[in-house]
Amino acid sequence: FPVTIHPRYDGIVCLSRHAQRQVAGRARRTWVVPNAVDPSFFRIPRASLLPKRILCAATISPLKNQLRLLASLETLPLKYPYELRFFGGVDRKSSYGKNFLQAVTNKSNVFFGGMLDRAELKIELSKASILILPSLEENCPMIVLEAQAAGVPVIASNVGGVKDLIEDG
Repeated sequence: FPVTIHPRYDGIVCLSRHAQRQVAGRARRTWVVPNAVDPSFFRIPRASLLPKRILCAATISPLKNQLRLLASLETLPLKYPYELRFFGGVDRKSSYGKNFLQAVTNKSNVFFGGMLDRAELKIELSKASILILPSLEENCPMIVLEAQAAGVPVIASNVGGVKDLIEDG
């Protein structure tokens, strides 16, 4: 991505090593300072629910890849009952937004709840069995940090700055 650096600055603060690699050679110095998580996310009580809840909280868009996630989970309910809960803003006029809304309609185990405020996100994290983020590109997604703080296991695409946040295995 294009980066303009004003000559009076000593360097760039990056949210992830991914962002640091993107600006390499364009700044005299760089520092990696990840997003900070609100301490209240460390105090979210956990509930164990059945069926298992899979949480996907992200803007509904091609880069976040929710339609591919839906397609990949099509056969899972046959063996392992789950509820897939999507949250995030959606452009209802875009083709991706329309396709997403059509794909989640009339599925008994899929729920779309739109945007969440912080209190609602904490409630969803308290009931989530797992957070899944199938993005095609990310820098330092706050939802991953918040889920980890809340003790929710995370499955995410191995892209961008996600590699800095999740240790495989």
